[in-house]
Amino acid sequence: FKQHPMEAHVTYRFSEFSTVTSGNTITLLKNSSLVVLINSTVIIDAMMLKKKIISLGNSQFNIQGLVRRVDENDLSAEMHKMLVSNETH
Repeated sequence: FKQHPMEAHVTYRFSEFSTVTSGNTITLLKNSSLVVLINSTVIIDAMMLKKKIISLGNSQFNIQGLVRRVDENDLSAEMHKMLVSNETH
């Protein structure tokens, strides 16, 4: 996970299987298999890098065929589906 720079003061609780980083966004994207975003302009970089993308927010970037809009209750199942298949969006 990478928090938004404007949320540096916010503390989130993640599972013990998660990592929180402040690394370079492009490097993180290049090394990712799937990108999950909440209404972030990082989605543009992920699209340019042809990454599988799940959007949890209501964003102007939720473009059918480029981004899969997922309800947070279905996130785990959708992530699994996209990671184990050649499905992109």
